[in-house]
Amino acid sequence: MNPDLADLADLPVGLLVALGVLVVVEMALLVIALLAWARTPETHMPPPNRWVWLALILFLQILGPVAFLIARRGRARAVGESYDEPTPPARRAARQRADDTVDLLYGDREDGK
Repeated sequence: MNPDLADLADLPVGLLVALGVLVVVEMALLVIALLAWARTPETHMPPPNRWVWLALILFLQILGPVAFLIARRGRARAVGESYDEPTPPARRAARQRADDTVDLLYGDREDGK
């Protein structure tokens, strides 16, 4: 058996579970940060620049994604803008059809929504 694997097998179960949770959290943060990085337009990217943020996200493990998400959120709040994409026309149309169906079944809503 590989000596490194034998050392890992000697760790207590609680520590192995904690290590597993840490790996899952790290992977989730990496995926979320990469998706946010890809969806953020160049004009809305927090300083220094797009490619530096990619390197930080990929190589600083947990700290890189967290730093990018915080900087991205801070920039959005500072300039009062949102990085969320607008609702696509198909989704707006589906929402309107759903609202029309509800109004047809239950009558017009009094609250005006």
